[in-house]
Amino acid sequence: MRIDFLKEAKEIQAELTGIRRQLHTHPEIGNHEFQTSKLIQEFLQKNGIEVQTMLDTAVVGLLRGGRPGRTVAFRSDMDALPVQEQTGLPFSSHEAGMMHACGHDVHMAALLGAAKLLSKHRDQLCGNVKFFFQPDEEGWGGAKRMIEAGCMESPHVDAVFGAHVDPNLPAGQVAVKYGNFYATSDIFTATVHGVSTHGAEPHNGIDPIVVGAQIVMALQTIPSRRMPPAEPCVLSLGEFHCGNRFSIISGEAKIVGQYRVFGTKNREKINQLVPQVIHGVAEANGATVDLDITYGYSGIVNHDDATDLAARSVRQLLGEENLITYREPTMLTEDFGYFIEHVTGSFYHIGVRNPDVGAVHPLHSEKFTVDESAIPKAAALHSQIAFNFLSQEGPS
Repeated sequence: MRIDFLKEAKEIQAELTGIRRQLHTHPEIGNHEFQTSKLIQEFLQKNGIEVQTMLDTAVVGLLRGGRPGRTVAFRSDMDALPVQEQTGLPFSSHEAGMMHACGHDVHMAALLGAAKLLSKHRDQLCGNVKFFFQPDEEGWGGAKRMIEAGCMESPHVDAVFGAHVDPNLPAGQVAVKYGNFYATSDIFTATVHGVSTHGAEPHNGIDPIVVGAQIVMALQTIPSRRMPPAEPCVLSLGEFHCGNRFSIISGEAKIVGQYRVFGTKNREKINQLVPQVIHGVAEANGATVDLDITYGYSGIVNHDDATDLAARSVRQLLGEENLITYREPTMLTEDFGYFIEHVTGSFYHIGVRNPDVGAVHPLHSEKFTVDESAIPKAAALHSQIAFNFLSQEGPS
């Protein structure tokens, strides 16, 4: 029996839109999504879905199908951004300096919609569906901590899918990407220690500005000369602080930057090159460096089998004309990738652009908004992917 998830999703569009607007009005910052978490728990329980909480605000919903089989999971992030909203919408944020400027309100509403749709057809599901509502994607990441807390077990998850709204993609379209999709992201702080002296006597000191400037230029040879030219690599320096008076050569300079690549191999290579270059330049000038590297997200590398399934589900639900296949990855980053480092899975984009409703602004903008007609379509797509995955035999 074929289930028309799109038709059923449109029937609850008003409810899902109301949920999205309620979440949008009351955004909460990462690791403080307490009211958001409560709303999610109550909705899931109301629809007969088992609820487990972890990490203070994270929620895991479990829908047990009527027949034995595998387990598929879907992830939505929950946190807002420290942005003062300027959309002028009647349901604008009531929280000063806080806004759902990255569409996580849409992500949650769509996944709650999928939970409701699938719960109506639990007897037809050959296995289980888990719903991950994750805190702190915008901060230091909740995905890895949820995995460490056991969200992938009891029952064991065989595949994980997730989605993000895309303001560059027209509402009604969905984009998939095979392989590398989102970059890794690591941050470093290099504190250069020279020797302070009078500006008229530079030979009596070691100038950390000069050393730092050489470090800045030498680091640019990493993406241009040390990394494979066919592999995207970005190394950006956002801060350079040194000195407080024109006639004094300071004793210390601080440089802060980040670098982004794709894949474990390239990440390991650049994590060797950055310290090598920084310490090498400093040593050549008689200076020393304290180097601190904060390892960020591991990026997203989609699995081909899961991406095939997502693409097939889009065609089935929305038609070939609404399926877009991205050829190029993005240098943005996302912590969803942790979920699919050990099991198959895929991350896809949901189009929300529509100039007629003002949905033209980029993510993280104080004017960001969406075409809400995308919410039921996303809910239906999640449901279709879940149903298709659980209907397959063997590894996917």
